[in-house]
Amino acid sequence: MFKKFKEHMQSQMFGYRNNLDETRNKMLEQGWPALFYSVIFSNIEEEKFASMYSDKPSRPNFPVNILIGLEILKQLFDISDSELIERFHFDLRFLRAFGLEEIGEISLAQRTLYEFRDRLAYHLKTTGEDLIAEVFNDLLDNFIEATDISTTAQRMDSTMVTANIKQLSRIQLVHKVGSNLIESLPQQKLNKIHKNIIDLFTDESNLKDYIDKLGKETALENLCSKLVELENRFKNDEEINETKVYKQLCRVIEDQTIVSSKEITIKDGEDIEANSLQNPVDEDATYRKKGNQSSQGYAVNISETADEDNPFQLITSISVEPNICSDINFLKDDLQSLNQTTNIETLVVDGGYHNSS
Repeated sequence: MFKKFKEHMQSQMFGYRNNLDETRNKMLEQGWPALFYSVIFSNIEEEKFASMYSDKPSRPNFPVNILIGLEILKQLFDISDSELIERFHFDLRFLRAFGLEEIGEISLAQRTLYEFRDRLAYHLKTTGEDLIAEVFNDLLDNFIEATDISTTAQRMDSTMVTANIKQLSRIQLVHKVGSNLIESLPQQKLNKIHKNIIDLFTDESNLKDYIDKLGKETALENLCSKLVELENRFKNDEEINETKVYKQLCRVIEDQTIVSSKEITIKDGEDIEANSLQNPVDEDATYRKKGNQSSQGYAVNISETADEDNPFQLITSISVEPNICSDINFLKDDLQSLNQTTNIETLVVDGGYHNSS
């Protein structure tokens, strides 16, 4: 059940700040925590996230504005989730940033962070509504208004970001999706598969011996044919064919092979699409070569103000897409967004953003 967090607006008589001397209180109030609380934390509209939670009477949600604030501070200080939670519990600066008055006033478990991220991802996937982007735009409006930063001149650039995944060879990828499916099967389903296939996909040492014996090309052909056997074995079994691991197996077959009624043909490397599955751990990561740089992962496009008279510059948009997204597509989408959210008149880009229109 969704509940807005209002307690931070109420001061307490016996909070930790009442136990600090005047000098330390002044340091706390003049540092980043008080600024974060007034400019960022207090302007996060929790109501935007209400649809992520049940409207039935139940246990209230952990404060959304604290979770969003923690995600911002995690990136700002470049720290792990464990350190983030530790600072939230024991660092007075973090407590001040969230308007909390006492150590231990609110307890946060690591699982709460993960569940919130899952809720955000599910909401984006099912509704197309990017709530984090909405918070970013709301805060940007506040920053622009509060600082009187000019947004008429801006610059845009993109970069490739490598996904945190192991780079797999074609054989490793085929073996991995087969292994994932077999390991997920209940025993009664596993009994339907030949022991040799089970041994091949569940024992790494067997794979090495298999490649040494047959050679890489033949080993890849045989492994792919065994994937097709697994696909056909469970294609009419709804308990299995609706699972993520089965769908990944089917995707790899489509990416890597051409299957006909008579034979299975392995595609040449250059015929494999850039949006093919790179690693089952991250289904959205894609392959791209840009200049002399190749990457498995994503492309990030960033715009920022560029007026020389500004005392400092503000990031005005951030877009993340699979790295097969071209600079031209970024330009088209992000320029439309910038026209809606800022007073942009001039945009500076490099030659990769060419457009005939």
